[in-house]
Amino acid sequence: MEERVVNEAFIRDLTRYQDRLFAYIFSLLGDVDESRDVLQEVNQCLFLKVGKGLQIENFVGFARKVAHDKVQDFWRAKNRKRVLFDHDLLESISSEINEVMDDYDERLSALRICIEKLPIKKRKMLMQRYTQCLSVKEIGDGCNRTGKAISMMLSRVRLQLLSCIMKQVAREAE
Repeated sequence: MEERVVNEAFIRDLTRYQDRLFAYIFSLLGDVDESRDVLQEVNQCLFLKVGKGLQIENFVGFARKVAHDKVQDFWRAKNRKRVLFDHDLLESISSEINEVMDDYDERLSALRICIEKLPIKKRKMLMQRYTQCLSVKEIGDGCNRTGKAISMMLSRVRLQLLSCIMKQVAREAE
């Protein structure tokens, strides 16, 4: 059996960018299970290429290209008789997603900073809703408010976070 050598930097990058790769694949497929399957194929392909000695300068760009190719393979295999996406449409969607994904880390960092700036009460409700997946009714029951009041407050918090993120990203771009 052929011995494969995979370096630490590759493992670090592969682990670090799994969520981004999954998000990219999911945005092209729209199905969680199919996206996980394709992500596994992408990981396997990346391991094989690096194991054969390929040096990757830009891991994210290379991994996205492999993911794009695997998504195309998936659509071809799934839709031999009918075409859901033609090649040009898939390229267009992929290009748009690449632009958004390029700013992902920057926006995620800004989001973390902005969440930390929120008052504790608002931060707690935000975490209950999006981390613990509590319904607005459950959150409201816990603080003697109606679900509608909680929905309205979360809506305001999201707008506040959006404004903060835009300012933070603009500040970092200067």
